[in-house]
Amino acid sequence: MKVLLAPLHWGLGHAARTAAIIDILLDAAVECSVASDGAALEFIRQHFGDRLKTYIELPAYPVIYDEKTVALSVLKRSVGFLRAIQMEKKEIARRASVEEWDLIISDNRYGARVSGIPSVFLGHQLQLKMQCSLLGRLATSFNRTLIRQFDQCWVPDFPNKLLSGELSSWKDQEKVQFIGPLHKQSTLPEQEKRLYRYVVVLSGPEPSRTRWEQRLLRQVENFNQMTLFVRGLPVEAEIPAVKNNQVHMVNFMTKDKLNDAISSSEVLIGRAGYSTIMDLCFLRKPAVLIPTPGQTEQEYLADYLKDKWPMAFFNEKDFDLEMVPAVLDELRRREYPQVDPHLQARQVIQLIQSLCG
Repeated sequence: MKVLLAPLHWGLGHAARTAAIIDILLDAAVECSVASDGAALEFIRQHFGDRLKTYIELPAYPVIYDEKTVALSVLKRSVGFLRAIQMEKKEIARRASVEEWDLIISDNRYGARVSGIPSVFLGHQLQLKMQCSLLGRLATSFNRTLIRQFDQCWVPDFPNKLLSGELSSWKDQEKVQFIGPLHKQSTLPEQEKRLYRYVVVLSGPEPSRTRWEQRLLRQVENFNQMTLFVRGLPVEAEIPAVKNNQVHMVNFMTKDKLNDAISSSEVLIGRAGYSTIMDLCFLRKPAVLIPTPGQTEQEYLADYLKDKWPMAFFNEKDFDLEMVPAVLDELRRREYPQVDPHLQARQVIQLIQSLCG
């Protein structure tokens, strides 16, 4: 069997959960190819190398994140957005005639489908949250219209929506399958000795990622905790100088190494992205999460998940690293929901078999 996987490149979250699906497929001896762009495509290449058959460059979705409201920014660029969808659809159709894929799995790339080939849309946002309810309803309707063109929609959450809440609600459940939270499993043993107290993962779209990094770096000048910053950038990017030997910075870590670093730390500090929340269910690590300003999805998740799991949420403008120790005792008293990756893998393969006959 041959499968194409196409993750969106808005941060690395889509690529990370696509990587989890690739792990399941490779274990089942399925031939995999990937189509994406930018750092998402490089992320997959770094993790899998020549274990995947083909890497295909697709056009980027032209969304510029506006700090006041991301959703409005997307709507303003809807023409360019639709143009990118058409361009990627043509490119994938052209390659499909050569590659002869049996299935296409798209993580939020709406043009990653070809007539005559079964297709899956992977995503948890079936209902879009916006500050303006009218815009939210319009965007949700448009989103669902595009998703209906796929044969199935896989939601990476528990059937009772423990992690996504209203985001994955949709009365039309005919196409929807809940496959559980996704996480790329580590092949490295966990460190027995704690290397860092804090692991800070800097993720998300620019320019908010850089602003967030600069804000935190100003806070660590006199910081006395062993801390690792993972910048989420290509390996060749220049690393800022930090005059503090307690703070270490790297541009990029493979998922294996990042999982290992988080597992051997006391707490994760990062954005409130859905992929990060899924990772935490597997790693079972206390976390302090800060929603990206203007990203209404992350702001909703922060409100929905507060006080439920070992996660604390802060607004970016109010957050300081010195606030973390005060919340750790409470976080340690909570537990994450259990995930069975073996059962999940069997479910994914069974869904694929039902689609492909």
